[in-house]
Amino acid sequence: MKLHKCQIGEGGENRNFPKARAFTLVELLVVIAIIGILIGLLLPAVQAAREAARRMECSNKIKQVALAQHNHYDVYGFIPPSGGLTMYEGIEYLSASWSSSIECGFWRQFTSWLLPTLPYIEQVSIFEASLQDYKTPQSTSGARNIWSTGTTVGTCQPIPALWCPSDPNAPSARGSRIATSYRGCRGDIHGGGGFSVASPRGVYQYYDNGTAIQKITFADILDGTSNTIMIAEGKVWPTNSARTRYPVKGGIFYLSGLGDSTSPSKCMNATRDPDDSSLIVTTAPSDGRRYPGLCYQVGAWHSLFVATLPPNQPSCYNSVHGITDSNAFVTASSYHNGGINCAMVDGSVRFIPDTIDCGDLTKATSTATGSKYRLYIGKSPWGVWGALGSSVGNETVTL
Repeated sequence: MKLHKCQIGEGGENRNFPKARAFTLVELLVVIAIIGILIGLLLPAVQAAREAARRMECSNKIKQVALAQHNHYDVYGFIPPSGGLTMYEGIEYLSASWSSSIECGFWRQFTSWLLPTLPYIEQVSIFEASLQDYKTPQSTSGARNIWSTGTTVGTCQPIPALWCPSDPNAPSARGSRIATSYRGCRGDIHGGGGFSVASPRGVYQYYDNGTAIQKITFADILDGTSNTIMIAEGKVWPTNSARTRYPVKGGIFYLSGLGDSTSPSKCMNATRDPDDSSLIVTTAPSDGRRYPGLCYQVGAWHSLFVATLPPNQPSCYNSVHGITDSNAFVTASSYHNGGINCAMVDGSVRFIPDTIDCGDLTKATSTATGSKYRLYIGKSPWGVWGALGSSVGNETVTL
């Protein structure tokens, strides 16, 4: 290779290689602006991809919980009940009195459908610890329940398999507040009556008016297992009870006098914050522990919902203590955009949009079909959503 020397002129200037030109201020600003635009386009795409992954994981978790119901069914011949049961011993559920309670299951009558589900989602140790708690004699100093005793026993253990990864509050509900993102469908029963009377309208029944529980079989799902919702998502409520402004999506509104004569539309029209229409203004409950999702072992509104109000609308309650075992509209909700994941009785998972038809929301339970609506076997007045939520409407409705 032949090398050539650089020609240097007078003053030492290189005549063969011109000087490099620097960026002007305008050019630099243009480059920075382009980089900023690219980052602005990239970040939402990354966030969307992450949420899509979280939603997929959430969908998989709810499917596993749904399949666990089938595994329970294969062993015992019925869907796990919610409430009205105490000990899980041998192959039979046993009844109990109001004076008996456990550490993390509240009163035994309020036992959740998720408790007998635990062995089928690889949580046998917590399940066995729960059985031991049930067998513990009642304290003479009063009821021992989830709210007062902390985490001294096996039942007070968090289970990530019951948390939707999109919900930031699920893992934060620690200690005696053992959260769940998944709620069993009680049908389209809302308003008064609470849980004191059995209802045939949903998959998960509550029965405390006798010594036997209702054992729902697949044959009782008159609308078909692929057309009936078994489990839906529900946001875990923040444990701070001092707030008076809540998001409309999945928020909670205090509605005095709520009962059979209250229509779902009254809950949907909850007072909005004049400064922010995405918030509702309500009375702060005096007991912030009685919120949906804060205990997977409680079979009242902690682990149930009703299919009347559209998904991601506010829940309503009628007690200054928060949502109790009676008189409440508890909706399905999630942190996903546009809807919620639902598991049908056949184990399939569907995404239900917020815009699903909900029929005539001005109808109340007492005016829909009479005061004995919970004993009614027929079409739901609350549209496609109510039809999917009820198991005995004698109607085939698909999305």
